Amino acid sequence: MKRTLAITIALFFLCHISPAQSRKELIAELQSTSQLTQVLQKKVDSLERVCLKYEAMIASLDSKIEKVTGKLYEQAEENDKRIKKLEDNLPENKPFEFVPNKKYNANRLLVKKGAYFGYIDREENLVVPCIYDDAYSFYDSGVAGVMKDGKWGLIDREGNVIIPFELNGINERAFGSDLLLIKKDDKYGVFRVSDNQYVLPVNYDDIRKGCWDNGVYQFVIKDKGKVGVIDITGKVVISFNYRDLTWSSSSYYYYGKDMMTVDHFLDNRGNKISRY
Repeated sequence: MKRTLAITIALFFLCHISPAQSRKELIAELQSTSQLTQVLQKKVDSLERVCLKYEAMIASLDSKIEKVTGKLYEQAEENDKRIKKLEDNLPENKPFEFVPNKKYNANRLLVKKGAYFGYIDREENLVVPCIYDDAYSFYDSGVAGVMKDGKWGLIDREGNVIIPFELNGINERAFGSDLLLIKKDDKYGVFRVSDNQYVLPVNYDDIRKGCWDNGVYQFVIKDKGKVGVIDITGKVVISFNYRDLTWSSSSYYYYGKDMMTVDHFLDNRGNKISRY
């Protein structure tokens, strides 16, 4: 039994205690492993530097791609605008067409779409839609005569109605740019566009141009079969005692019963005068 234990102990020491030469080899092996570790560490460091370099390159490429993508988006938006403009200019898509021989007035221009009229501003925005059967250009005061469903009315620059669509006619040339001859149900009146009000109500059988007396306009008016003269303030200048009166340069003249021969002349106060 003792002999067996001794042999076991001897074998233990032989297995776990190396001779001096074996220890040297172990040290050399460890040194070799350390050198290999250093080499590997250098390669790892080199790889890290390469990775950092490629990361910088990738970041630079990402930045360039972002810029190029941004430019492509901008170009695409610009192309979309051009395409829309081309589409808008197609006859079937245009919001309006210009009316020949019309000019801007009160910053509005008369245009049409098909058979209907409207108005644009100087940026060519359609500010009053093309919904009217007929229309005049705007006056300096910013109103315009327009027709809808066979009746005339008056609108402002934004299309708001000033006079409802109940008139049979608007004559913009009868008395000058500031005064409109208005017709409704076979009766006539005068509307002043500078302050958007009637100066003569729509009550008369006929209204014609009279004298311009020191800035006060006069009208030859027919009422209930008789003719007289009323000024723009509503004052009766010549009483309604005549069949007809006509203003000519410096006086009113009255025809006799035959309606062909001038019976006498009147000044702008209604006094009889000699023409020559």
